[in-house]
Amino acid sequence: MNKIPAILIFVLSGLFLLPSCKRNADNSLTNLSIGHSKDLTLAGDMELPNGTQHIVIKIKGDKLRTDLESLGISTIQSASGSCYILNHSTKTIQKQNVPEIPAIGKEDAAKLSKAFVMKFTGKTDTIAGWKTHEFLLCDYSGDSVPAAGQVRMTAWIADDFPEGLEIQRLLERVIPNQILASMEKTTGKRLTMPGFALRTETHQGGQQQFKVTLTAIKQGDLPDNDFDLPKNYMQSLSK
Repeated sequence: MNKIPAILIFVLSGLFLLPSCKRNADNSLTNLSIGHSKDLTLAGDMELPNGTQHIVIKIKGDKLRTDLESLGISTIQSASGSCYILNHSTKTIQKQNVPEIPAIGKEDAAKLSKAFVMKFTGKTDTIAGWKTHEFLLCDYSGDSVPAAGQVRMTAWIADDFPEGLEIQRLLERVIPNQILASMEKTTGKRLTMPGFALRTETHQGGQQQFKVTLTAIKQGDLPDNDFDLPKNYMQSLSK
């Protein structure tokens, strides 16, 4: 359970590179009304090595809530960096701090610089009615990289998804792009996706796979109490 916030931040990093997009209102994936409400709800399927979890992410102001209903777990965090894990079965709250990204040496930085690319793989797929193209984002592998540390990340991108830039701003309001900012500072590279990532896939160590596919995006007012810590939950010690 303690790894969930870090996993979510890593997975969401694929959503922080959104450009402005042309409107295509005739698609069921979105129900957007930019300007009417700055609250945002995203839903998706997160495929992990131990099974698939449905994930719902809500953003209001400087707060973000993530619900993994099948696990009975939610997280609530704010732009200040505070993060709380709610275990609904035990009715407990655990406070956690977002881990800092460690400094990277020059040798590793050189490897990372070569690993971060933006390359069309030639594959296409239709996701929720949107035509997408697969792009290779990162390929950190080779004989000099231990098998356990090898990472390959791809994104399936829709180049005409609506309101991508505005969604990006809503996300970054709560979760500044700390991971990518650290990588960009180290490698001197800046990646910009040519569209909206509807699916991201990450392979670690050549075996583990993390895949997230968005199934719904909606803007509309959210109640304040969705982001309150339950008063009848007991706070447990952080680990």
